[in-house]
Amino acid sequence: MTVPFEPNISKIAEKLGISRNTVYAFLTNLQDAKILNLANKPNKGISHFQKPDKIYFENTNFTFSLQESPSVGTIGETFFLNPLKNSGHTVNLSTQGDFLIDEKWNFEIGGLSKDDSQLKSLANGFLALGEMEIGFAKKIPLWLFGFLY
Repeated sequence: MTVPFEPNISKIAEKLGISRNTVYAFLTNLQDAKILNLANKPNKGISHFQKPDKIYFENTNFTFSLQESPSVGTIGETFFLNPLKNSGHTVNLSTQGDFLIDEKWNFEIGGLSKDDSQLKSLANGFLALGEMEIGFAKKIPLWLFGFLY
């Protein structure tokens, strides 16, 4: 399984020989147990209770222990998502970056070579960058988000 995983609930249910509702229940239970983080695009109404758009491990330790060679991008996104969700922020997938925080701030996660082309049109668009010690302008070192606990 690659993470973040974009699930096909019907195929998962078929492979496991269980109902789609049971798969949804399992995913919810794994999120409640702090094993997975389910991420969705921001939406209102009943569609919020449908399948997650992406599934991340709850923290990077799971990624390293269960994947042979996890991608740096996945590790960065997982690291960013974990403290924000656990400190009470609303985290959704963003249409212009990686994550939308509290329906206000857009973040693109990446390394030093990541540019802000996806976020240029946004007043509240920021880059959270690994491999960076000191931030400037709209570039924030990724490690600083670990202090949100």
